[in-house]
Amino acid sequence: MKLASQKAKDLATSRPNSCRAQLFCAHVKLQFALGHVKATGRRSILVRIRDDMNEAAKRFDGSLVLAMFHAKLCFVLGFYEAAHLECLRAFGLKQPVDPKLEDVPPGSVNGGVYDDRLSSIYQDLSRLKHRLLLVAKAHWCLMTSEKQDGFLSVGLDELHKYYDEVYEDGHWATRTISDVLTSVKKTGSWRFWISPYCIGKSFRMQHSLLEHMYSKHPAEKVLRSVLDPKLSDDTDTSMDDNSLDEISVCKDSEDHYLFQFNKTDNIFERLFCSTPSRTDAKSFAEIQEDKCKEGKEILQKLKQILKNLPTNKLSAEYDKARPEIQCLLRDFFTTSALDYRIVVLTLVKSFLLTKLMKSSSGGDATSKSIDNDDINSIFPEVAVVRYVHKLFLSFFWIYLVWFFY
Repeated sequence: MKLASQKAKDLATSRPNSCRAQLFCAHVKLQFALGHVKATGRRSILVRIRDDMNEAAKRFDGSLVLAMFHAKLCFVLGFYEAAHLECLRAFGLKQPVDPKLEDVPPGSVNGGVYDDRLSSIYQDLSRLKHRLLLVAKAHWCLMTSEKQDGFLSVGLDELHKYYDEVYEDGHWATRTISDVLTSVKKTGSWRFWISPYCIGKSFRMQHSLLEHMYSKHPAEKVLRSVLDPKLSDDTDTSMDDNSLDEISVCKDSEDHYLFQFNKTDNIFERLFCSTPSRTDAKSFAEIQEDKCKEGKEILQKLKQILKNLPTNKLSAEYDKARPEIQCLLRDFFTTSALDYRIVVLTLVKSFLLTKLMKSSSGGDATSKSIDNDDINSIFPEVAVVRYVHKLFLSFFWIYLVWFFY
């Protein structure tokens, strides 16, 4: 086994630009720790492997397989925040360079074609994400009520600082929070309306949007011709989203905005179990773009309906179509409405989950001994040590046919 470990180390050293060589070396070291080191002495070995994988993840940041291995290793070591962040990074990879057919170890990724193999990795990551949520929930349940309350209040300035420090320069989340802070402090309003033809143009009042449409887009006279006078700024055309029921927005003593979650029996599930990964969350620009597209489609439907109707609004045909017209009109104003609180809420939940993972890490989680079950339950592909020599021979077969990346 020592010979295999040395060979793997030599290979990784001689092939510093091969992600697969680094990953293979880590697997062999993990096998060695599993089969030849007592549980009380494994942590130091796994920490060294994790340090190597942390550096490798930076150099080979397009490798999904390496990201998964790194995340799993962090979980075994009790570094739950690091495991969570690596899962987020893995889910956020746009065009991962693997998994290809040359698995490390061989046969560890299911599927005969790339899409199936990619799906296999994502399923594995989702299972790890579920394990992380179980850890977080256990930690949450052990918190005092006062400490839980502290988690349920988030300042926008604190949120902006977090995204600015953790993610790359110019990340959309940082820009969005900055825009929110500027706009809300200036106008005092969280809700506004957007023009479907002018991305980035916003209006505090519904009638301001109408005036803009009349003056800047006269071709859209369809709005004036069908507008119900009863549909005014007093009409609730905000986004239909129940998520606003779970929060209150207030200011602290220093005039900073706070998101305060309403504490309920199922607060953990509402806060964390539906939290999307960073790649699932849409940027503010994407939300605006989608709404502009929907708004244009609604106006086109209105035009088509009116095209087939007589101009006389008192006619029976027009009267019959009136409910559909008014429904589309309301849909247009609802679609054109945006609420900064809904946009920021997803970012707040993601921040809180990371904060909870950080709180779950440390202490006993990062100091306890690591037994066989701790490793086998997360790394089933390395559970049987007697196959390590077969793994090594298989790797050298791969070595003859691989393309290093």
